[in-house]
Order: sequence, then C-alpha cells, then structure tokens
Amino acid sequence: MTELDLNDKYLFPGTAYNAGNYTMLCVNTAFIPFFRIFFSEMQEVSKWSTRDDWWRSYQVFAEIEEILMGGCVQQIIDRQDKLYRLVNEAFNGQKYTTTTDSTTGITTITPDIPVVPPNSIPIAISGQSPGLRRQLLNMQGIIDPSWFSGGNPATIADVVTSLRIGSAGKKASLLTTLGSILAAGSQAATIFSLVESLLADTIDATEEGAMVAVLIASTMAQAAMSGAQAGQLDSLLTKIDRLITSLDGGATPAPSGNILSDLDAINTKLV
Repeated sequence: MTELDLNDKYLFPGTAYNAGNYTMLCVNTAFIPFFRIFFSEMQEVSKWSTRDDWWRSYQVFAEIEEILMGGCVQQIIDRQDKLYRLVNEAFNGQKYTTTTDSTTGITTITPDIPVVPPNSIPIAISGQSPGLRRQLLNMQGIIDPSWFSGGNPATIADVVTSLRIGSAGKKASLLTTLGSILAAGSQAATIFSLVESLLADTIDATEEGAMVAVLIASTMAQAAMSGAQAGQLDSLLTKIDRLITSLDGGATPAPSGNILSDLDAINTKLV
C-alpha cells in the first residue's frame, strides 16, 4: 500500500500505523500556522481515497494538532505523574490502581495525586509491602521507657552507649565488682547478689547501658561458680579416697570381697 492511490488521494498507513509509536519534533514557532493549514486540509474528506481512510486519519491528525499546540506538555506531565507515583509507592507504600472504561477507553488512576504529600507515615497493610519510610521506622523500634531516656526511637548513638563501659568511675566500680565476684568463692548467694546489683546499677544509669559490663560480670560469675563446684568436687573425691583407704587399705587391685559378706561370715562363726 502506498501513501496515494491511482487518483492521487491519500491512503491511511494501514499496518504501518502504530498508535503507541511517537516522535517528538521541534517546530519553529513561526511555522505553526502553516501546520494548522495543512491539518485543516488533511481533515477534508475529498483528500482521502475512502471515507474510512479519512475517518481514521482525521483522528490521528486531530491528535497531532492537539499535541503540537500544547508543545507535548501533557506527555511530560504524564511522565512526571508516573515518576511521582513510583517514588510515593517506594517511600510511603501508597498503592495505585487503574480502571479503564470499556466505552470511552479512558483510564482512571486512583487515588489522585495530592497537592501536598502527607507528613505522616502510613501503617503497613496486611498483605502489602510497606514503604521504605515505614520499614526504617519499624527497624528502629522504640526503647523501653525504663531504659535510657525512654519511649524514643533507638539511634546508633543509643546502641554505642549500651555497649560502652562508661566513664573512669564506672570502670573502677565495674572492676571492683568483678573482683568481689571472684573473691566470693563458693558463696553462691554472694555471687548472685553482686551480679544483681551490677545489673540494677547499669539499668538505672541513664547515660550508660554497659551491656558489655553485664556480660563480663555474668561470665565471671559462671566461672566463679564453676570454680566453686570444682573445689567441692575435689573435696568430695578426697573424702571418698579416705573412706576407701579405711575400708580396704587402698589395695591395688581392689579386693574381690565386700564388707557385708565378710561380716556375715564372722557372724556365722560367732554363732
């Protein structure tokens, strides 16, 4: 199919026409009136081979004229709106839906773009991925009111503070407590009391969490208790060895008999 028929009348491009294939042109402003005259001629039925060619081409040229008069501004606005919706969904989690009218072919996007974006961060809806702002806030979490200043979102500074031992005074107090734990020896109640006091002190100190101090104290308490149990076990083994020595003289290998059988034999002879 050519652009003109045998009577030198225009033909619609047919299969070569693609409704979604556009090219942006820069036209000198002084020549826009000439384009307007050309479009008027193209909208005359007599210029086209058939009425169908004219009708289909009329729609296209009317659209081109509208775009040319607007300087393609609407297409730029549409793409800006698409970019806004992309950013709004990524950061705020806003979901958009499209509905196309089967009669007019007009597509409606909801919700509308607001004049001013809301400052509040939307709450995540079940089954939907929350926006980046909500995810970051959820990751941050809220500090227990009994910890630090209380009731505020956690910060990196709070995490660092919770891991620090603290000032020189806190360090000296910690070393003193650790020394007391080791010196407590087998006194389990004393060890527990010292660790409990250290934990209470670190929690009540608003400027320090001292989690490292608590972990060190707990580890040393376990070591102290293990040492105490080892000492008690050694004492028990010593006493058992003394008892065995008193019974069989500590002979090696151990005698095959036992005290009950020997006593029974003696009792038989006495009778």
